[in-house]
Amino acid sequence: MEKYIVIQDIEAEPEWPKLFGTALSVCGSFQIMYPDGEWDKENPLLTGKPEFEKLEEIQNFPWSGMKDSTIYSGPLNAESRELFWHHMVPREDDYVYPLWNFNLYREGKLVFSIQDFSVCLAYSYPEMLEIFAEHGIDLLSLEG
Repeated sequence: MEKYIVIQDIEAEPEWPKLFGTALSVCGSFQIMYPDGEWDKENPLLTGKPEFEKLEEIQNFPWSGMKDSTIYSGPLNAESRELFWHHMVPREDDYVYPLWNFNLYREGKLVFSIQDFSVCLAYSYPEMLEIFAEHGIDLLSLEG
């Protein structure tokens, strides 16, 4: 099993926009998890669900991680990247709720996982450490 670093609160991490932007740019696919049922703007677990459901090439299947929930899976393209960025690195004048639970993949390998809105698991594959270093990010120094 690959080692990962844990960032407990992405909102408090000054490197978050650079880290997330780098991960978005090098990953090729995603999975995002949502409870089943109709969208409700008052339920933060459903943030972004209507937008993700409308993406081209989106697939969905039951998620075993939570009863009555679904995984939406698809490619990271310009539209899906913008959607992730909008929710995970919002402008100060346009706050939106972050996404609850999702994974980013590079060549089929899990690289990045967001859980409970603000906990990041960043997998420290040698190639990812190198990619982040090329962007001025020492991934291993961010754990905490």
